Amino acid sequence: MRTVIALITTILLWGAGFAAIRIALTSFQPVDLAAMRYLIASAALAAYGLAVRPRLPMAGDLLKLAIGGVLGIAVYSICLNLGERSINSGTASFLMSTTPIFTAGFGLLFLGERPRAWGWIGMAISVAGIGLLALSGSKVRLNVGALYVLLAALSTSILFILQRPMMARYGPLAVTSWVIWTGTVPLLPFMGSGLTAASHASRGSLAALVFLGIGPAALAYVTWAYTMSRLPAAQAASLLYLVPPVATLIGFVWLGEVPTPVALIGGSLALGGVLVVNTLGRRAMPAIIVPR
Repeated sequence: MRTVIALITTILLWGAGFAAIRIALTSFQPVDLAAMRYLIASAALAAYGLAVRPRLPMAGDLLKLAIGGVLGIAVYSICLNLGERSINSGTASFLMSTTPIFTAGFGLLFLGERPRAWGWIGMAISVAGIGLLALSGSKVRLNVGALYVLLAALSTSILFILQRPMMARYGPLAVTSWVIWTGTVPLLPFMGSGLTAASHASRGSLAALVFLGIGPAALAYVTWAYTMSRLPAAQAASLLYLVPPVATLIGFVWLGEVPTPVALIGGSLALGGVLVVNTLGRRAMPAIIVPR
């Protein structure tokens, strides 16, 4: 029962995060929101660090953590925020779910990990879905917001390639904590404007900001780490495919966002392609886990 509760908590928090970003953006600029969100997340994870005292990274891992933090936290969060100014939360969640596609591509280029035939088929399906999502606005034209979210997914895929070897040495929660702490550093120059925006923000935006920092960016990783410790990695990771449908449902209930038929078809194709890549198209590998 504890594992089920932890898993449900993770999916709900990560699914609701996309809608919360939309709400927070009504009072914060994308960069300011990223800075404030991860300042809160870093403070929350500092409590974990003081309690658990995770192993310090080795010197050879420091550069990887720095690059991963800049790309997987700073660039990721800014691009996701920029993207959600023009696309709804459900579409953003489906686009973010394509991270394993980019990861498979980087694995092919830099790690020599060649996908099976089903892997190529899955990638083609996801690319078709991404194309539909990028053209799923009220007019048939390229949505720049979708490109920003794809850049966010690309950034997190680079983070995964860098952090994957460290997962075995330090554990998922410790690595995530170090990545978030290092990724918050380049956002510090924007804390001043973020605090100024917070002083004029609506209560709803402030609540969404606090939720983003404590919920999807911190607490969800505690519950996810617990889930990973109780279930096989592949089984646990497969359950994360519930996040985009949950995000779409939350966006509909919370924000009144009604996905277009094209967006639903594109999202289904993108998610289906990822499912094929991760189940039939790749060699046995650790689960792909990226910050949300």
